[in-house]
Amino acid sequence: MKNLWPQPDAPRPGWAEKDQLENELHAEVCTGKMTLADAQHCIASNWVECWEKHVVLGYGPEWASENRYGW
Repeated sequence: MKNLWPQPDAPRPGWAEKDQLENELHAEVCTGKMTLADAQHCIASNWVECWEKHVVLGYGPEWASENRYGW
């Protein structure tokens, strides 16, 4: 039960963004860029902050500033 909670679509970031993050962390663990323990800690501690660090940065600062909240 500790690992289960609803994943709403809105407000954003929502379930789709969390899925993006899960895929990115999976790729980073598989390529050795990140340990599994670090990936687990990142998503469990504050997944939105983790998403901003690992997914949003890939889009660049202009996209991030325009789309951070309330898309």
